[in-house]
Amino acid sequence: MFNSTSWLFVLRGCSLKKQLTEIDRSHEQLYEDRLEGNITERNFNLMNVSISEKQDKNHSYRNG
Repeated sequence: MFNSTSWLFVLRGCSLKKQLTEIDRSHEQLYEDRLEGNITERNFNLMNVSISEKQDKNHSYRNG
């Protein structure tokens, strides 16, 4: 049986999973845009770092 604290962790887990899925999707789209020449290499690198930082933050929160 879940108590209120358990439900909070379940809800946070779902939210984190959704966030990580969205971040993964952003990485894929960014890579495709770069391959198709839709963004410059400089912008790709800047955006890639930003997305990677968000991903690392979510992974550390999830595992911490």
